[in-house]
Amino acid sequence: VIDMAIKVKRKLVSVTMQELEEVARRAYTRELELATSIPGVGEETATRIMAIVGNFSRFETGRQLVSFLGVSPTLKQSGSSVHSRGHISRLGSPQVRRALYFCAITATRFNPHCRAMWLRMKEQKKPTKVILMAIANKLIRQIHALIRTNTPYDPNFLNLALAN
Repeated sequence: VIDMAIKVKRKLVSVTMQELEEVARRAYTRELELATSIPGVGEETATRIMAIVGNFSRFETGRQLVSFLGVSPTLKQSGSSVHSRGHISRLGSPQVRRALYFCAITATRFNPHCRAMWLRMKEQKKPTKVILMAIANKLIRQIHALIRTNTPYDPNFLNLALAN
């Protein structure tokens, strides 16, 4: 009986999420266009983010959005004796987090800034999952910046900013 109730609830959540994503596709067409202009971010992930986040203007900084989506690193300590490695906060949607993880994998191949970050962190002997979550964090902040400024992704932006 409990297994059946769990299956029914999961199906209900899945259907509700699909309906929410469909509404997001219609309501946030420009935001989806901007988010998918980033190499590595697909339409499905961008749609999920739009469905969960809604209005991006309620987040002043990319860090606030990262925290909302549950990809921010945390500290784990107790007084002066316990200092262990923190984990990501996991406060947000697990579906969005999973989608961002796979976007990060794709971004390491097709996004030059994420590729450079991957190589730099690998050189520092960081674990693969730590690097991928850092890249997911970067992708969220890029999405936030593009939507707030209403400009599509430009791979030469960093070079142009440094030249000025």
